[in-house]
Amino acid sequence: MENVIEPRERVETLQLEREFGDVLESLDVAMDESEVLISLMAPLRQKNSLTHSHYLHSLRVAVLLGSIGDFLGFGKKALVYAGAMHDVGKAQIPVSTLAKTTDWTPKDFEVMKGHVLQSYRTLHGCFNFIGSVILWHHRFQANGYPLRLPSNSFNYPRKTKDLILKYGRMVALADCYDAMHRKKDRHGIDGLTSDKIKENMLRINPDVSNLIVDLYGAGIFKA
Repeated sequence: MENVIEPRERVETLQLEREFGDVLESLDVAMDESEVLISLMAPLRQKNSLTHSHYLHSLRVAVLLGSIGDFLGFGKKALVYAGAMHDVGKAQIPVSTLAKTTDWTPKDFEVMKGHVLQSYRTLHGCFNFIGSVILWHHRFQANGYPLRLPSNSFNYPRKTKDLILKYGRMVALADCYDAMHRKKDRHGIDGLTSDKIKENMLRINPDVSNLIVDLYGAGIFKA
């Protein structure tokens, strides 16, 4: 599949990349580290139109996590990096699976689940802590995955392990929120109202329902 990007998506790409760049600048990220980060995201951006949509999703999640980090007083840099790279493994998922919107088979689900470990492997050796964080971005949902974590992914002091869980939960929350806004109904038309998205967010994430209410109240999540 060619990487044919619609004009509207080109505009969105430029806008999101500017916003993401502004967040990195606010973090005083060194040029060489920024280049590594961008190079790791490049396969999503460039491979094809399907992975490009996941690239845009990753930028939105990263910018959103920057705001959540500011709101909570968390380590903003770790959250932004984890948001930016949580789906880099999807560049390794076959197009035949990425392209599906219906008729998913159990095999398709298993293949798609593999993106989490693919992302972890991509980051291992350069962003080890971030890699451990993103291992958790699908583990808080019903039937979460991966069920088994790499043996070296959690070899940290207790305090660092707690941070990994905390940051992983925030990545999962931001990922869920942005995914809700990208959902389409069977006719390809936007199918979820803002009220329905908020209702779903609270239903799916009962363990952080108070935080969700606060994020809406602060205007970080949009009603």
